[in-house]
Amino acid sequence: MRWLKQQLRRQIREKRSQLTFTEKQLAARRVCMRLLQQPEYQKAQHIALYMSHHGEISTNLILRLALKQRKSCYLPVITPASSLEFVKVDSESRLEKNRFGILEPISRTKLIYPWQLDLVLTPLVAFDSTLHRLGMGGGYYDRTFAAENMKKHMPYMLGLAYDLQRINRLPHSDLDILLDMVITEKRCYNKGF
Repeated sequence: MRWLKQQLRRQIREKRSQLTFTEKQLAARRVCMRLLQQPEYQKAQHIALYMSHHGEISTNLILRLALKQRKSCYLPVITPASSLEFVKVDSESRLEKNRFGILEPISRTKLIYPWQLDLVLTPLVAFDSTLHRLGMGGGYYDRTFAAENMKKHMPYMLGLAYDLQRINRLPHSDLDILLDMVITEKRCYNKGF
């Protein structure tokens, strides 16, 4: 299964890398507009986002608009225990690249527990009709949101992707978290689309 996941990652990332800068910008704008129409976004006060890396859908516009709407926004930071912490950010927050080249907040003073989040926007490499998510392979989101204490309150898990990242069926294990929805530049996908 590990080999198959690596092959899928390579193939999808290659397709994604062929998108032009203009196509990526247009897709990010369309994804943002679809997201803003979702009731889960509208009622969310504590939103976790990610900083795009390796051609992922950009969340820059989403972050700016959410802050303008006075929503509390958080970015993930990889912990030494290989899970994620979420740090509150604003338009003045300074970011630096982590060991993977992904931007993270420098200041780590304003943390929120994962179960206190209302909405988590997740990056992904691929997704399928059951809304299984194939990430980059580190398992950070799976480890963080499959933890025992997440049974109290699981935030709404929403993947952001290009439509070309949709595949028929992903290999998965019981440890993989399911998404509640995936938004692409073409449409919103719910389970069993």
